Amino acid sequence: MRLSLTSEPLTMAFVRTFAISRGSRSTAANVLVRIEGDGVVGWGEGAPNRYYYGQEQVSAVRAAQRMAACIGDDPFATEEVHDRLLAGFPDQPGARAAVDGALHDWLGKRLAVPVASLLGLPTGGRLTTSFTISLGGRGSVREAVEAAEEWPILKIKLGGEDDLGLMETVRALTDALLRVDANAAWTVSEAIEKCRVLGEMGVELVEQPVPPGRPEDLKRIREATQVPIVADESCESAAGLPKLAGCVDGVNIKLAKTGGIREALRMALCARTLGLDVMLGCMVEGALGTAAAAQLLPLARWADLDGPLLLRVDDDPFEGLRYEGGAILMPDGPGLGVTRKEARATTG
Repeated sequence: MRLSLTSEPLTMAFVRTFAISRGSRSTAANVLVRIEGDGVVGWGEGAPNRYYYGQEQVSAVRAAQRMAACIGDDPFATEEVHDRLLAGFPDQPGARAAVDGALHDWLGKRLAVPVASLLGLPTGGRLTTSFTISLGGRGSVREAVEAAEEWPILKIKLGGEDDLGLMETVRALTDALLRVDANAAWTVSEAIEKCRVLGEMGVELVEQPVPPGRPEDLKRIREATQVPIVADESCESAAGLPKLAGCVDGVNIKLAKTGGIREALRMALCARTLGLDVMLGCMVEGALGTAAAAQLLPLARWADLDGPLLLRVDDDPFEGLRYEGGAILMPDGPGLGVTRKEARATTG
């Protein structure tokens, strides 16, 4: 069975300018993939990221279109499809994630089951997710925290000149559980000093305090402080996890890094085998890309799946992903469980 594949850019505006230690942006420049065959349409979303392999939206859209040949004649042979995608396009995980998501959406709809069921995972789960407060001055952060009062967990982006002062401001504003993400902005000595203070503030965990490439740096920080350390930029696939064992407490798995659901599943199972906790994270995908990640919620301890909440609702072409009481709910419909807004009455 041959499936047709088309790709297009998907650009969505942020509610607020989104800033981390590496820069800021006002839109999410993603890629949308449609796979069709046997009367069924599958959709997938990927988030190309310049930090990983220098990906750009235009090149990702073109790459996704060329990935049609990788699906072959048997779309149910997902492991073989994964291997062909990785071999042919190793530097395009964002585009691969879109194709992988669309294929899994098609398979789930074709068999009338959620993707989680295809993976052998339970359905109907939920997990409280953090809501991200992007890097900024005390005034902008104060405004963002006040606007996020309904969320029980906040992830604060740090990596600026006033990190601890910023955290004091946040702590004075809210009783929410706090997580911190430095996006690899600190030195080892700086990270140890700041993590000790953050631990005293009751911060639950710190993501990627130092640049990737030296697991021993993460180990030094972990051994010198009490706050759990979670690797993000330091891990992209299951093959890279053994070197992190004993150096961090957990890993952040994102489909935009792994290239889709298949490798993310491998990574989550490998992490758990190594005694590492799993965080399911996102770049900034809309409802479609986030629904793909949510299929793996039963394997996670932490969720950071707030991408759709950071985007303008009218810009997101998909709907059906639900949040309730600060938690993200696993979609329970066939495939990825979300639908394209203008096609609710069709097979899409």
